[in-house]
Amino acid sequence: MAKIVTVKQMAAIEKQADEAGLRYDQMMENAGKAVAEHVLSVWPEAARWRILILVGTGNNGGDGLVAGHYLAASGAEVSYYLVEARPDDDPNLQRVREKDAMVAVAGTDSGGRGLNKLVETCNLLIDAMLGTGFKLPLREEAQALLKRVGQRRALRERRLPVVAIDCPSGLECDSGEVAAECIAADITVALAAAKPGLLRRPGADFVGRIHIGDIGMTEKSTSLGEIDLEMMDAALARAWLPRRDRYAHKGTFGRTLIVAGSINYPGAAVLAGKGAY
Repeated sequence: MAKIVTVKQMAAIEKQADEAGLRYDQMMENAGKAVAEHVLSVWPEAARWRILILVGTGNNGGDGLVAGHYLAASGAEVSYYLVEARPDDDPNLQRVREKDAMVAVAGTDSGGRGLNKLVETCNLLIDAMLGTGFKLPLREEAQALLKRVGQRRALRERRLPVVAIDCPSGLECDSGEVAAECIAADITVALAAAKPGLLRRPGADFVGRIHIGDIGMTEKSTSLGEIDLEMMDAALARAWLPRRDRYAHKGTFGRTLIVAGSINYPGAAVLAGKGAY
């Protein structure tokens, strides 16, 4: 069962995990590996694909670098497009550079031509640009970059699938509000828990399928187990709903009470009654 936690709650839970011995850098390693493993479980052929990763400046970008490392190890041709230059001593950036991966930086990409070509020729885009801490409005540079990616994606003859790490860039993880340039994902790998904005509209329309990525946390070592809010999934539905006899009929399943009578919507009672009948 997937817990639903706010950005503030998640930060506190991560701090607890770090204090319990699961270091932040290990959580990042686990997160990136979880993303790569899910990509390969959905698309086994991705081990032969060209994959483009949009890399932000924060932890979300670090998760993307780690995911790229594992995807490259599987055989994929991985390119990294950095929104801004990351520190030279960033161990995850050093690791991908040691493998002679293609690493481009937006600030040195004249006219965005390099980004255009990467979006046009890749088989999969991984969005690791803006993480859970993002708040609207978008900065001008991020707005222009996301707009360019969206335009180039729309011009492709073959549809480009997108996997977002934690949340699509341009979506606020608590409120669900989105920027006009937000990149709609096919899959969002929510790390450790889902965030409310992934389930609230309009954000819910941009996340695609939600997969919870295991980053190594346990409910015993953090307050994650104390969170009451959970996301409904098939397993939880099966546990809650009684198994129905194949010969059962509408009289078998008990009685329905409808509380209705709004003066503004009198038809609602009629529709609900007809539906139950």
